[in-house]
Amino acid sequence: MAQHKQSGFTLVELLIVIAIIAILTAIAVPSFSDMIERNKLKQAAEGVKSDLQWTRSESIKQSCNIPIVFTPATWQYVISPCTSGAKTIIQTSSAVSMSNPAFTDNIITFNFRRGESEDGGVTLTTTNYQVTVEVDDGRRIRICNPVAANAVGGYESC
Repeated sequence: MAQHKQSGFTLVELLIVIAIIAILTAIAVPSFSDMIERNKLKQAAEGVKSDLQWTRSESIKQSCNIPIVFTPATWQYVISPCTSGAKTIIQTSSAVSMSNPAFTDNIITFNFRRGESEDGGVTLTTTNYQVTVEVDDGRRIRICNPVAANAVGGYESC
């Protein structure tokens, strides 16, 4: 009688491997949800910053003042270029809310002569994190972490 060597896993070995995978997954999931939340906030902040920079350059290029109106209730802002009736409406992610626009009447206007505007900023918030996109010294547009907020990596404190 020839004996055949059996290869494979026993049921007990398979259950142990599945239990280990389940434990590792349970440990890793909260880290991923935090990372996703931070990345959504970073994406929204970088979008607002680039739109502010674009508006500033367009006001200089078109030789007219271009306003941006921030509407926190609907998570959007409106850019009105110099051409009559043209508007660009930009909606941020619903996972990220805009709050406390610190511009005059929630409006920032870039002056075409020097590309300057009034100082101020808008705070973008998720459940656990906050960042501020601000115009500093009339020209510098930057993203920073509010002092009291959970810091988002890669940005300095305001």
